[in-house]
Amino acid sequence: MVDTPADELLARLAAGKVYLGPQAQRAAQNFFRKGNLMALRELALRRTADRVEDDVQAWRSNERVAQVWKTEAAILCAIGPSPAAESVLRSAAQLAQQLNVSWHAVYVETPTLQRLPDAQRDR
Repeated sequence: MVDTPADELLARLAAGKVYLGPQAQRAAQNFFRKGNLMALRELALRRTADRVEDDVQAWRSNERVAQVWKTEAAILCAIGPSPAAESVLRSAAQLAQQLNVSWHAVYVETPTLQRLPDAQRDR
């Protein structure tokens, strides 16, 4: 299982790498709760996205770049010959529908994959 950034911070708190002793316990119980950390992360990501957008707009204005390139969200999923590929595709399509964004699937056929039996490659 992959730890989230919130889990990683909580583990560092528990190990005394952020605060020591009772101060770490108080911080974990009162502020550094998983829900608070996830909300703060979301706010930070949104703020970062806003700053990047502002930077791009300023750069375009300074450089007199009139053409606007596509910057909207999209889902990209990579699949292989695994039986799980169908599930990955369905999940990507469902997430794209929920977010109202486009989605794309890629399959990179390497020399190793070219040597698979036809039935497995066709799947």
